[in-house]
Amino acid sequence: MLHCCFDESGNIIEEEFNRLVKRFRNSIYAYANRYYLPGGDADDLYQWGLMGLYKAVLHYEANEQYSFEVTALINIKNMMKSAIRMANRNKHKAANSACSLYYSGDNGTDEFLDRLIAASLPRVRDF
Repeated sequence: MLHCCFDESGNIIEEEFNRLVKRFRNSIYAYANRYYLPGGDADDLYQWGLMGLYKAVLHYEANEQYSFEVTALINIKNMMKSAIRMANRNKHKAANSACSLYYSGDNGTDEFLDRLIAASLPRVRDF
């Protein structure tokens, strides 16, 4: 834990964390603009980068072999990559690409539902 960001009771000091956010803002935006998040934009990746920075603050130990800056940048990049991996998973693809059955056509009728029902009914042959 980065001790300068926490008080005696273990709560985060918002002013100190905001100081770190200002310090790493340009780096986070640089990573956010480098990657593509399906269904999102650079600001969404920036939020994931902030979560990576928060994770770095929580898990950093001063006696580690790497500086806090290196740890923070690695956590920021890894959180963004995790967000991209989650967005690219096909786990929820069916739910995200489904069409609503309650869609009304432009003319106010239930055109889509009528076409769906008509397509599912068996066709009767005329002799």
